[in-house]
Formats: sequence, C-alpha cells, structure tokens
Amino acid sequence: MSKLIAIGGGSGSGKSTLARALCSAHPDEFTILSFDWYYKDRRGESDYEKAQANYDEPKAIDIELFLEDARKLKSGIPIEAPIYDFATHERAAGNHHVDPLPYILVDGVLSYQVPKAREIYDGYVYVDCPSDIRLARRILRDEEERGRTSSSIVRQYLATVRPMHLRYVESTKEVADFILHSDLQPTDGIQTVEEIYRKIVSL
Repeated sequence: MSKLIAIGGGSGSGKSTLARALCSAHPDEFTILSFDWYYKDRRGESDYEKAQANYDEPKAIDIELFLEDARKLKSGIPIEAPIYDFATHERAAGNHHVDPLPYILVDGVLSYQVPKAREIYDGYVYVDCPSDIRLARRILRDEEERGRTSSSIVRQYLATVRPMHLRYVESTKEVADFILHSDLQPTDGIQTVEEIYRKIVSL
C-alpha cells in the first residue's frame, strides 16, 4: 500500500523543488500528487470575479475530489488527476496520470488543510523559509510561468497570501514529523536529498 507524505510550507518555500528532487533521485519509489491540481474550476466566472477570489484558503480547493483520488492511491489504484491552468483559473483538457508508487508526495501550501489530516497522511514534512525569500521566489515564478505583473503578485501577497499563511499554514509546523529549513536553496540546513529520503522512509 502506498504511503502519502504531505509536504507543506509557505508559497515559494521550496516544496515543489524538494518533491521533484526526491522523485528524480528515487523514481521507482516516489511520485507527486500536487494539491494545486485540485483548485476549483472557475469556468463561467468573469475575469473580475477570478481576480477577486481568495486562492489561499481551503475552500478554494476541491477537497472531496482530492480525498477520493488520495484514497485510491493508498489502496493501490492509479488515478487521472485534473490539470489546473493558473493563467485562466480553469481546469484544462487532459489529466495527470499518477501511479501508486510506495511514496506519494502531496505537495501544496494547503496540503495539510484536509479534514482529519492524520487519517489520510502517513507523514508530514514542513519546509520553513524566510518570508522575503518566499515572496521573491513567488514573484519570479508568477512572472515567468503565469504571465503576471510584479505589482499584481505583491497586491495578492498582501491581501490574501500572507494573512492566509499565518492563519492556515504557519501553525502546521508544530505537528510536522520534521522541519526542513530552506534558505537560498530548498535543502539548506540539511545535508543532502538522501538524508531527507532516509527521514521520510523512516516515518
């Protein structure tokens, strides 16, 4: 049976980089189930409504669909997860195929905001990173990958990202199985990806 390991932390902390590094180092053991794939489809909403929406609170996520897919993977059943387009805030055509490998890394800012998280997850890793570095990474990512302006990114950060981080994310480090301290590199403060690997497989 597959184990689900949640990787949480603030936006831009290095969660995805860590998950990809583990999958690259151990492709037969690790795969990714991104929590971000499960943002609700806002097809039919106006551009103004999409711009005003709060994407940093749990109700922005289709948690029921996520739980359905997560439970299938834990039971050894492959899934076809949705594809989310952050530029349009809508689900795109096609799916992410995910096989039930021994370890499923659930990467996402709100990954621990599921009902009774400890009943679905077998471990929780929190990636801790200074807020200035997280914001800088978010600006670079959203400009390069999502075609956004730096001013719109900063406005969203101040309006929803930061307050929702303090409300929903920051406190989850207290229940993490272990914390990785990320600075300029997502693995700063811990020696190697292999050390992280050993910590995860020991959970």
